[in-house]
Amino acid sequence: MALLADALAFSQRGLKIFPLPYGEKRPDNQFIELATDDPTKINQLWADPVTGSREYNIGVLCGSGGNNVLIVDIDTKHDQRFGRSAIHNYLSMGGHFDTLTVKTASGGLQTYFHVPTGRSFRNAQSIVPGVDIRCENGYGIGPGSFAIESGGGYELEHDLPIADLPPVIVPLLKPVEPRKIRLNGHADSEKAIPLFVAYLQQVEPAIEGQGGDTHTYNVACMGVRDYGLSEPTVTMLMLEHFNPRCEPPWDIDELKHKVENADSYAIGEAGSRDPENLLNGVSYKPSALVMSDTGLDLSGYRLLTDIPVTNWLIHPIAIPGEVTVLTGPGGVGKSCWLIGMACHAIMGRDYGPFTIKSPFDIFMHNPEDSRDIISGRVAATTDLYRMDLDQISNHLIISSHSNQALTLVQYDNRKMTTPEATYRFLNELKDKRPDLLMMIFDPLRKMTRGINENDNAMMSEVMGCVNALATSLGVSIWLTHHTAKHFMARKEFDPNSADISVGAGAIASSARIVINMLPQLEADMLVHGKRDEYFSIRIAKNSYGPKPDLTWWERHIHRWSNGQEYPVAIATDPKQAMSMLNRALVHAIGDFILDSGQISITVNVAASVVAENDQLHEGISVRTIAEKIRTLFKRGREQHPYRSTDGSAYSVQLDTEAKTHQITLVPLGYGAPVAPMILAPEGTNE
Repeated sequence: MALLADALAFSQRGLKIFPLPYGEKRPDNQFIELATDDPTKINQLWADPVTGSREYNIGVLCGSGGNNVLIVDIDTKHDQRFGRSAIHNYLSMGGHFDTLTVKTASGGLQTYFHVPTGRSFRNAQSIVPGVDIRCENGYGIGPGSFAIESGGGYELEHDLPIADLPPVIVPLLKPVEPRKIRLNGHADSEKAIPLFVAYLQQVEPAIEGQGGDTHTYNVACMGVRDYGLSEPTVTMLMLEHFNPRCEPPWDIDELKHKVENADSYAIGEAGSRDPENLLNGVSYKPSALVMSDTGLDLSGYRLLTDIPVTNWLIHPIAIPGEVTVLTGPGGVGKSCWLIGMACHAIMGRDYGPFTIKSPFDIFMHNPEDSRDIISGRVAATTDLYRMDLDQISNHLIISSHSNQALTLVQYDNRKMTTPEATYRFLNELKDKRPDLLMMIFDPLRKMTRGINENDNAMMSEVMGCVNALATSLGVSIWLTHHTAKHFMARKEFDPNSADISVGAGAIASSARIVINMLPQLEADMLVHGKRDEYFSIRIAKNSYGPKPDLTWWERHIHRWSNGQEYPVAIATDPKQAMSMLNRALVHAIGDFILDSGQISITVNVAASVVAENDQLHEGISVRTIAEKIRTLFKRGREQHPYRSTDGSAYSVQLDTEAKTHQITLVPLGYGAPVAPMILAPEGTNE
């Protein structure tokens, strides 16, 4: 159970670490960029605004990006099957254990070494039987982590300083070679990536016993050779779009090894299928029509030599002079999410996955809620996130129907305009506050007059007025807009479409950035349970390029010092939250077994124990908890970690060999089971 303290302690050994999903070994695509030994960044990666610290597995980056650390992975789980000793093989190749050593979940060992200065080595699989090398852009798993698939944990075996790599091992390793020169001039073409993804989605999967090895190698060759993509990119794309269909799926390291071989040995010109290369060298014949010289100065139409970088206020969702539209059904949490974003922007803090370069002032107008309600939400937000309320108050200007009527766009005498009084007010506000770079109008429909929001022509003019206002003032303007009732029940509903707002499509087409805020879909509920407080943020349109994956948020109810409760938006991981509930359930049962010494209890008794002793299950009926227990421990489908109050580590397992279903606490790596808990067999009455 690796918490923030475990991560900080392990990183202090000179290791760059990153969070892995609890119980899992596979990282996401950004693990190389996330890896850090900076305590401040580690605090941010592991922090949770409610619980303080989230439980993650610890990933350890190797190679030049990981402080020149190399990990030797000694896999002993196949020793008996193949009649070999991986440890003996490791020692025979010149390895030793006079260095930092971690015991893996399956009982193997990982030894840490420093790579010689100026050297960089490639990852190697089975360099000798049972021994792999994790080096350039490879990774290991730190102590305190847990592996669901094996039911074991990672522990420190030898707590020693990291030694230098034994010289006798160096000749066995292959150095990292410079990247091949590619026809497209760079490693990863943005135009080639979607084509390779389409190829991966259509190509036949690899099937064991039917030439799967060769087929996988050929698919990798297609990526690194024909499409000219780099080895890390090809590996990640194959893991996502090819590997899940293979029978069986490749181990991550095995697939990475295939791609590395393809990158080294594939023949032919790299990038031959890259669209950016297809028109290279094409000559054009001059037109037979020659225009006479009219004196037209074409210098202003030439390609800019000094191309400015996009000035993101919040990357990638807010730009000065542009309009962002936040679309979602009523009551999903648009206002509290925007308040959270505003507070973070004023403090200069990143908001979930969204990066805030530097602090700035914000004007927020909400004609639906009173200033008292808005102020209470702001205060609760600053309290939960431990922000300075006085600083927020000095840089957030709140306006509502209770103190000012503000019309953004009106239709009068067949003209669509921003009222002069509105423009004068906003312009004077901007003059007085030079650091005012964002204006939020929530919602749009309450700030228009004489306009039919279902009329495409009218809404196009509305958006034209708002775009002109944003350009004139030089601020990022945010509009919230609502979806049609029951829109999620429609067969053609696409949650990632920019055009899900009520009425005309001109709103989405006229905005530079469109964000969809949606409650859980049916598919989401199947994955992490039905949670009314959850909502997703999806970037449906971004004219400036970046469209990261959706993120999940929670409307957390927080009580402020005045005694009133307010919703506050916090970034969350639904799978992590469900895992936390499951672990709380397991811990409550485990504590009861160890404390009471009983041999067997029924499911209903176990559910009662959880209901009475676990705060996370407070308010949940015993019957519901009982069903959850049956699902969680059904037919030995999963093993669950449990740590007692004295620090002893156990794995909670289901024994299906007995006539009755026994749940036992098995000490990790030693001893016999203790105090079995017996559940009634499926189909029996308790």
